[in-house]
Amino acid sequence: MEKVGVIGGGQMGSQIAALAAMAGYETHVYDSDTKNLESKVKFTEDNLVNLIDKGRYENSKLDNFKNNLKYQRVLIKQ
Repeated sequence: MEKVGVIGGGQMGSQIAALAAMAGYETHVYDSDTKNLESKVKFTEDNLVNLIDKGRYENSKLDNFKNNLKYQRVLIKQ
């Protein structure tokens, strides 16, 4: 598997996308409600920082999350 695509960035979709991105996969998440998706991404990022501060994750997980997660409003063929 090289890329992950998630349709729907709600509670479950955003977390699936986050886990795939943290694992190092290029992850594309689609949702037409970008404000909701952006809030989910921020929530997840804040959670990761908290877990890193507690020593449960390494910084590489946050780096992977930021570098691999891409979100978009329209589905495009690649």
